Amino acid sequence: MLIVGHLVIGLILGFMLYEFFHARTMIIFCALGSILPDLVDKVLGRIIFSSSLEHGRIFFHSLSIVL
Repeated sequence: MLIVGHLVIGLILGFMLYEFFHARTMIIFCALGSILPDLVDKVLGRIIFSSSLEHGRIFFHSLSIVL
């Protein structure tokens, strides 16, 4: 999924949580949390592990689910 798709889903979730908790920080945290796995994994997959792993789902895509 493209980074824009992740960001839109995070913003939708953030606005829904804002309606319940009335905290604007929910929007920011959901938006950043939705794109953080891609920002970390794409860099690791394409720059550091480019010879062995060619996809961008290495560490943070599974770690973020656990957290």
